[in-house]
Amino acid sequence: MSPSAIPREIAHEAAHWFLRLQATDADETTHEACARWRAANAEHERAWQLAARFSAQIQTIPTDIGRSALQRPASRDRRNMLKALTSLVVLGSLGLTLSRTGTLDTLMADASTGVGERRRITLPDGSEVQLNTDSAVDIRFDADTRVLLLRRGEVWVKTAADPRPFLLASGRGNFQPLGTRFSVRRQDDHDLLQVTEGAVLAIPGNASEAALRIAAGEQARLTEREVTRLAMPVKSLDWVDGVLRVERMRLSDFLNELNRYRHGWIRCAPEVAGLLISGAFQLADTDAALAALALTFPVRVRYVTRYWVTIGPT
Repeated sequence: MSPSAIPREIAHEAAHWFLRLQATDADETTHEACARWRAANAEHERAWQLAARFSAQIQTIPTDIGRSALQRPASRDRRNMLKALTSLVVLGSLGLTLSRTGTLDTLMADASTGVGERRRITLPDGSEVQLNTDSAVDIRFDADTRVLLLRRGEVWVKTAADPRPFLLASGRGNFQPLGTRFSVRRQDDHDLLQVTEGAVLAIPGNASEAALRIAAGEQARLTEREVTRLAMPVKSLDWVDGVLRVERMRLSDFLNELNRYRHGWIRCAPEVAGLLISGAFQLADTDAALAALALTFPVRVRYVTRYWVTIGPT
């Protein structure tokens, strides 16, 4: 028998109680009130148990955001955490879960994009930020600092003049721009920094003494412990304008990059994986990009389904 969904109102109450009890100022009276709420209805207790089970996903957000947010009931951080945990409880009651690296980041983030979507936002100080496909950011501005937290994906930033320091934090390290335009992309084992104007100080999270100043036209790879300046210069950030421009890129690598902008999978046959691809492709229409491959190169594009495409020899 399929499980029944917990009403969102009850899920919200369970999430509220759970987060309230995590705060350091939760007293005995608060704990007793929560116990009475749990005992009042079987669905209350079920929702509470789900909140406890899924709270580990909420607690994996950066520590400088988590606990401090719980002390501020009206804060944006806490509202995002409450919304995410509520959704986890509702979906969990149906036997579903959210991945830490996907939907949960979107629920928790201040701004996000879906697969294939790009979005430009203006920050409170006038800085411009463009999110690439499947990306998520948090905005942390106060009287003294400006912080943009990159949860997932890739962003382009054009900073505005402001006496407060600007910092882009990625979880692996920090990027401090010096009047600049730059992009940061989170990848599996490193962050890729590309600077097109000004300069950026790249600071590893676990080795601040290894920080490097990356100038316009340069790019670097950052991990928690080091920054590596790359020999290849930055040519352009065409994705900001909706274009994927490549020059002599292996077909398999090109398809992996194109796949970031569409749902499903693109499989490349080994026989054609090494073909070198050059050209400019519109990211708004990845099917047209695949069709252009078949017209220009000795490959065949076959749609097994809309979301499963194979590229093989003709």
